[in-house]
Amino acid sequence: MTSNDSRAAAIAEREKGEAALRAAEALRTLELYDDAASRLYYAVFHLVCAALILRGTEPTSHQAAQTLFSRDLVKPGLVPKDSARLFAGLMGLRYQVDYNREFCLDKAGTDAEFASAGPLVTGLRTVLVASGVGS
Repeated sequence: MTSNDSRAAAIAEREKGEAALRAAEALRTLELYDDAASRLYYAVFHLVCAALILRGTEPTSHQAAQTLFSRDLVKPGLVPKDSARLFAGLMGLRYQVDYNREFCLDKAGTDAEFASAGPLVTGLRTVLVASGVGS
């Protein structure tokens, strides 16, 4: 991938992430908490992918995104150290809300997840802005 291709791919991922975040907020407002949590995970996932693409790696799976995120963004100190734990937690939550029919997230749980994800989203946006992708 050329640098122009990487930049375009990163921008596309950032846009998908921001759209997923807007969808997550809308779903939370509609009290569709499981769907809001799933969209919140995907928002972070796409922002992570955007940041990784700018560093020359493109994850091929959700697990790869988590591993590369820790290696390329957390360990070098580009995002807060607890970001890896937060991203892994969101991935686990997404699995529960999408595949466990007995698991139902409530308002308090959803609000807590959004509050926890806030600094992670902010950190990723900061990385993207510093790389010239985002505003």
